[in-house]
Amino acid sequence: MGAIEILKDYFDKIKLGCDTPTKFDFGAKLIQSNTADFLDFHYSILAEADTEKKLYDFIARKFKDRHSSGEDYLLTRIKSEQDNVVKATVLQILGSFKYSKINRATETADLARKFLTSESDTLRCRALWVIGWTGNVNDIEQISTLLFNDTNNENRCWAGTAMMQISFNDKISIEKSLPYLKVAIAKETDIKALEGILVSIQEITGKKLGLSPSSHDPPNEEKVAKALKKATKMLA
Repeated sequence: MGAIEILKDYFDKIKLGCDTPTKFDFGAKLIQSNTADFLDFHYSILAEADTEKKLYDFIARKFKDRHSSGEDYLLTRIKSEQDNVVKATVLQILGSFKYSKINRATETADLARKFLTSESDTLRCRALWVIGWTGNVNDIEQISTLLFNDTNNENRCWAGTAMMQISFNDKISIEKSLPYLKVAIAKETDIKALEGILVSIQEITGKKLGLSPSSHDPPNEEKVAKALKKATKMLA
């Protein structure tokens, strides 16, 4: 039995979940080589939708440990990938390479810009994440289109988050983002999306609106209403 066959057998035994030592052992064996057969097998796991979520996310992140070989491979594969969910995962992995010393983040940002117009909710979502990490002030206008018009409530929230992320790295973007965010909170009807956009305004401006940026609880209508009143007055 060859190395890839052994890995496939190993993966089949743990794909529904395993303990942490086993997960790390599999990860180390998975990235022991950057030859085409190892890269192809690693990539094939991204299409295994029934893999236990924590294990799946761990395996996806292991591409980053392949450094430039992993980034180069994914930039090639994403261009021919037909499954939008897999494509979204690959884009997210590519976005994480921004924090490597040597990277191709400019190409990844261009892909994210392209996928912002995808018909797939999932792919638009990940494109917003990645453009937030890799974009700049010139992306604010395109992001605003999703902030106002995306049919997915969560993506309207993510559009606000993307503006916030860009502001952390490009302070010039703040002046351009706030007018769009002002319009968004005036027209947003979904309370969860509204809360997320208000959190972005809070973090961009540094002005406390009484909302937690790390809360996973359902929105508190009273807190959101108070935050909306404060933000509206602040941005008037």
